[in-house]
Amino acid sequence: MLNVYVEFGNKWDIVFNPAKTQCVTFGDKAPKQFTLAIGAKHLSWCTGLKYLGCVFLDGSCEIDISPHPLLGNSMHSSTI
Repeated sequence: MLNVYVEFGNKWDIVFNPAKTQCVTFGDKAPKQFTLAIGAKHLSWCTGLKYLGCVFLDGSCEIDISPHPLLGNSMHSSTI
């Protein structure tokens, strides 16, 4: 599937940087025998990601939706 994105990028002069690209799984652990690559560069697996202020953790369906430190200190988590 990644080759579709690479082909799209080549067509529209978009370069995907494998050094800035990581893989994450949700709901289960990352498969150790499964390798993804962009071109000849293998992508690394990470333990979570931050998107629009929410932290999504691998191996679970939990997200950390804590408010910005300047707006409050309370910790909130939600299960999706």
